[in-house]
Amino acid sequence: MLAAMIVIGSLAVIALAVKRIRDAQTVINLNEDIFGSLPSWYLFRIFKTILTFVITIPKFTLPPAIRLFKMCFAHHSSHMIALVCKYNIADHLALKELSVEELASKEDLHADTLYRVLKYLETEGIFEEVPSKPHVFRNTKMSSHLMEKHKTSIKCLAITQLYEIKRFGIMEEVLKKGKSETYTQVLNEQDDFERRNYELLFETASRMAMKPILGDFNFGAYRNMLDVGGNTGYVLDTILEQYPNMTGVVFDRPIVIDDSGRDSERNSRKNKSRMSFLGGDFFEKIPSVDPLTQEPIQLYFLKQILHDWSDEDCVRILKNIRQAMNKDAILVISEPSLHEGHDHMNRQMDVLMASIGGRERTTRQFEELFQKSKFRLEKIVPLRSSHFLTIAKPI
Repeated sequence: MLAAMIVIGSLAVIALAVKRIRDAQTVINLNEDIFGSLPSWYLFRIFKTILTFVITIPKFTLPPAIRLFKMCFAHHSSHMIALVCKYNIADHLALKELSVEELASKEDLHADTLYRVLKYLETEGIFEEVPSKPHVFRNTKMSSHLMEKHKTSIKCLAITQLYEIKRFGIMEEVLKKGKSETYTQVLNEQDDFERRNYELLFETASRMAMKPILGDFNFGAYRNMLDVGGNTGYVLDTILEQYPNMTGVVFDRPIVIDDSGRDSERNSRKNKSRMSFLGGDFFEKIPSVDPLTQEPIQLYFLKQILHDWSDEDCVRILKNIRQAMNKDAILVISEPSLHEGHDHMNRQMDVLMASIGGRERTTRQFEELFQKSKFRLEKIVPLRSSHFLTIAKPI
């Protein structure tokens, strides 16, 4: 009896700890302002250590065959989540409970199949059939993150799984030959819906990432910067908001810069008077001057850009940046890094990048790129997130 009570008590403590850790990880990764600011480095290291341990618990508690079974069917969950996001189910449930028939009619879906999908997702804590109200559903804490307007929405990320699943179909060819279609081909094959969703995904990812970046790196030491692949300017706007004496340039493909459908987003930037938008191809030429001030660019910023490309393509990009920058400028790269070992998420991203010809990189692999493009590694700046800043200067 005493032993049973000890076991039950221990499980309760573990459950509470896991909840606390998940809440803390939400603060760290999604930047919800529960603490009002980033956690201290001391708390961050504690949370990260404990979370790493908790994540490994299934390795010791589930039989290997069961773990493999769940992994083999994991794509079912991601696909179903992507579909309910594409058809706005969580958004429809944002204000009130709705029956399956009402949900199906809003999106022209088959009601019985939708019910079966929602019941499957319910087993994972996503959506809930209202007790005593058959076929009526409401959002849960998990499904609320699939609403477009939620402050930590991952709706656009979920929708990308519809396309990632197709791309993983070529992984056997990549595994055999080490080559895949390039990211340029991926971009050119996108229809308008997929392109807009990817742009929203990049902005969502930036919202999650910018607080650690701003908290752990001082952009104010530079008068201006150029955000390479800066989309509609969210990242640059966020940096300029904190550093009112800076100006900046967003550099991206003409199809992004010239898209009139995104004018409202560009015009809504708080610091647009200190921002310029330039279209171009970073495989051809990189801007060297801030159009507003006519001063040389002092800081070149690449956030999750190089991991989309092969080593050869990265060298081309870096050489063009090196050609554009003066001897006092600096290169700042924000990407997941493999130099911490066997982090599950970053290793998973590495395999995903392989399907489009890119890769995540170790510190040594970044150094090799720099050597070929006339840069030298200055330092690695750890962030209170899964990313690092890699700082390089021209040789």
